[in-house]
Amino acid sequence: MGFSSNYLRISVALLFVSVTLFTVGRNSKGERADAEQAHQFTYRGRDYPRAWPLPPLDPVHLSHEDSVHYSLETDIGVAEWNATLPSGGTVIHLGPDGRPFTVSMFHQLRCLDIIRDVIVDFYLDTSPDARPGKREIVQHCMNYLRQTVMCRGDLHIETVRAPSGPTVTVSAVTHSCKDWTVVYKAAEENYREFLEEAARRR
Repeated sequence: MGFSSNYLRISVALLFVSVTLFTVGRNSKGERADAEQAHQFTYRGRDYPRAWPLPPLDPVHLSHEDSVHYSLETDIGVAEWNATLPSGGTVIHLGPDGRPFTVSMFHQLRCLDIIRDVIVDFYLDTSPDARPGKREIVQHCMNYLRQTVMCRGDLHIETVRAPSGPTVTVSAVTHSCKDWTVVYKAAEENYREFLEEAARRR
């Protein structure tokens, strides 16, 4: 009886501590977010927000498919890949001095295009000693994308056609995403304002 009573008290205490830590952690994150929103950033040194302070993005749905677009080597495909970046490329300019930053979404898309370009060059090179080029930047991009995928931790489940074989899953899954078109519009506006400010300073 004594052991059971002590075990119960310890269990209740651990549960209380766990709930308290969870609540404190959640509240502290919320407090940090509120404090960050209230803070007027100078965009100098380390005084800048962790994310581009756009209004909250609405949810949109994206159904994965094996698209006929974005082919690896055709002129149209290359143009479509180039169009995945806004006019200013991966860079936006923030703060009174127009400090440049890279947006993670654009960084990831740029990495995909770099890998695509290297794959095409490698397969078009018919020489016996052909080797993939841009090794360092490709290695960076592969690791960057790997870490990004792991960080997202997407738990959507995909149906399996067969327990083994070259094609085992069906990726036709509808995902709930953030409205990326808003990010593109904001990036274009940011680039336009940057060019106008640069012209005024000449």
